[in-house]
Amino acid sequence: MKELFWPRWTRDVLYHMQSRPKWQQHRPSLKKGDLVIIQTDHLPPLAWPMTRILQLIPGSDGIPRVANLPTATGLARRSINRLIRLTGADILLPGGWRFKRSPREGAFN
Repeated sequence: MKELFWPRWTRDVLYHMQSRPKWQQHRPSLKKGDLVIIQTDHLPPLAWPMTRILQLIPGSDGIPRVANLPTATGLARRSINRLIRLTGADILLPGGWRFKRSPREGAFN
């Protein structure tokens, strides 16, 4: 029994535990004009400021890495990984679930 368990465990379970789905899925990148929330370390999540992206600044690989944002205190430059896009049309949830919201109702697909 032990001889059958370990090969199956390493092949099936350990493989899935070590996968990094964050880098295996292509997620749509932010665009100019997207509504975002700025993650801020010194504020609780419900107090994070909301704004729109004015300009995206690409890295050396051509992928946007930094965004210019208007804030209450002026123009701010923040890393893309500190921004959370707000959208009502099409949201990709963890686990691959896609939430599509129409003007009348929302549905999980």
